[in-house]
Amino acid sequence: MKRMNFNLIKQATRFSIRNWVVFLLASVQSLSFSAGATEQVHNNSFCQDIQQWSAFTLNPPSSKNATMAEIGAQQLLASDMLAEVVGKVFKIYSSGNLRSGELKSCLNTIPNNRGDFTSALGATFLNRSIKRLQNSRSPLISKFMKAVELEAGDVESLLFSISGHFIPDYEAGPLKAGFHRGSGSLFADIDAIDPNEWLLIIVHELSHRIDHQLRDAIISYNNDALVKSLAELAHQVSDPTQLSSEQQMQLDGWLRSGLDRGLWAEYRAWVLSFILYREGLKENLWGKIPWIENVLSRQQAKENLSHLVYRYLDPRFQNPQAGMFSLPLIQTELHFIRDHVLRSEKLPSLGNFNEILK
Repeated sequence: MKRMNFNLIKQATRFSIRNWVVFLLASVQSLSFSAGATEQVHNNSFCQDIQQWSAFTLNPPSSKNATMAEIGAQQLLASDMLAEVVGKVFKIYSSGNLRSGELKSCLNTIPNNRGDFTSALGATFLNRSIKRLQNSRSPLISKFMKAVELEAGDVESLLFSISGHFIPDYEAGPLKAGFHRGSGSLFADIDAIDPNEWLLIIVHELSHRIDHQLRDAIISYNNDALVKSLAELAHQVSDPTQLSSEQQMQLDGWLRSGLDRGLWAEYRAWVLSFILYREGLKENLWGKIPWIENVLSRQQAKENLSHLVYRYLDPRFQNPQAGMFSLPLIQTELHFIRDHVLRSEKLPSLGNFNEILK
């Protein structure tokens, strides 16, 4: 008996399913989606593709008598359809042609599986961004991406979420993107980020992910026993000069850990990001970014980039005032550390980023 060619079965099944999808899409498009004047279905191709994928996943052309080959082909086709449409959205966004509210309007027509679409969208935006960076001709960007691969492992292991007006109950936050200090996850808001800035924002957030000093500082800063001890001390003593050398060392170490996960983490990441920004300009990974050009234009004669970045960032980070940070001992010592560093020629170390910049 001849062995059946599974690939031929899969191709034939795909062909018949695609014919069914074309018929289903025509039926879907004949429906009236009346969700208000601002919620009309768009006629652009990516919205039609999203509706086609949604209709297919919710109503697959299978039956109780479907063979394993047919079911497998249906699942594979659904995956292919989803990959194709999220890839198309990424290209449209990257080219600057994704109009405000366009994606939200379309996703409102597929409420039952928009969560699956959003997850795939985030994965695609991150994966394709990383591939673009990995293909860079810049030796520095290549070293950075190798460090990301070494520290973070496979792209699939990175926790990443994407947001925007297409997310139900979306509220714009104060940040365009961020790195969660606790979970190590990254997030980005495509409605807040200019497409020209997208890749550099990804670079910046990935730099946090591979920052050894940030990683170590998170552990030190979250030492509950130490925090409790320093809080009790701060309720008893208000003048840092009254502390023993051991108490002074513990307090300074904890405050510096806090700075290492806050201001100093941003300082390290932006120094690296600004250097890689100049590299990316050389090969059109991005165009000139006005706000970065504005910062760079403030560089004084004989001032290096690290001092420029620190001088720019320091006044934009206010000391916390809540909880134990409202106590005079904590306030005084934190102010002293920050003032000393700002006036010093020796800035906080760039840590393992120095290896990338060699």
